[in-house]
Amino acid sequence: MSGDHYAAVRELKQTIVMHTEFERVLDAADDHIDMAVKAGDPISILVTAAPGMGKTALLDLVARRVRQRFSSLSNDDPLVSLEFGAMVDPHKLAAEFLEALGFPITPARTNLETITRMIDTALGRIKPRVGLADEAQHVCEGCRDTTARAVTDWLKLRMDRHSLVFLLAGTQVLQRLREINPQFASRAPTDLVINTFTYGPAWHQLLDGLRLNVKAVDMAILCDRRVAKPVFDGAFGNLRRLKQWLGCSSYYTLSQQRSELARADLQQGFERAFGTNSKVPNPFGEGA
Repeated sequence: MSGDHYAAVRELKQTIVMHTEFERVLDAADDHIDMAVKAGDPISILVTAAPGMGKTALLDLVARRVRQRFSSLSNDDPLVSLEFGAMVDPHKLAAEFLEALGFPITPARTNLETITRMIDTALGRIKPRVGLADEAQHVCEGCRDTTARAVTDWLKLRMDRHSLVFLLAGTQVLQRLREINPQFASRAPTDLVINTFTYGPAWHQLLDGLRLNVKAVDMAILCDRRVAKPVFDGAFGNLRRLKQWLGCSSYYTLSQQRSELARADLQQGFERAFGTNSKVPNPFGEGA
């Protein structure tokens, strides 16, 4: 048996399960972007989800499809990919935009107007079709509505001027943008939500997908309904929490020189992942 106790952890991290809920949002985003780009109308999208429910994975798959589909419409990369920082303002967003367009470094002591001209020149030359923004909820957090309006007004002008379709992804806080800047929101009328799992077919589909994709540890036990339900309860239906738990459990399995995940491994993994003072009892602890 391999001495690599972290093999299953890496496999879990890399696995994207196309469960029904995730696929629904991915296909809707894909169809919307396809229509908007081909029509030359930059109608954009807001995608929201609880932390740990796969927003970044969704953006990665959308990016892959955009590059496959629209490379011929651009002089370089058809995609601009951004990540909003915790204290984003127009100048910081412009600097991030500049870097995404291939500029190695933002010129020192350059005002926003100058950077914006550089960006508009680059956008006119490269002709990207789609923009993706992760962690976009940061623009709505705190008592910073004036800054949020300025950021989204700046972004709105780039969208309008260059027919750039944007997908902004974030937590549910992102919905505040509709109140903060209705003019921007009118250009992104479509809301897509990756819902937290409820216990049912989608959850079993997720567990089965993980079982099929992880090869370092046999996770067949997850398909047992007597195990799947307490796993759901302990993970709160959250994908990231589930992967953290299973990663620690599979590490314990392999460290014991075994290859098949067992209830005892799930018990140990829960404590390793969430400590002994978790807000919910260990579903596989003593007396469970």
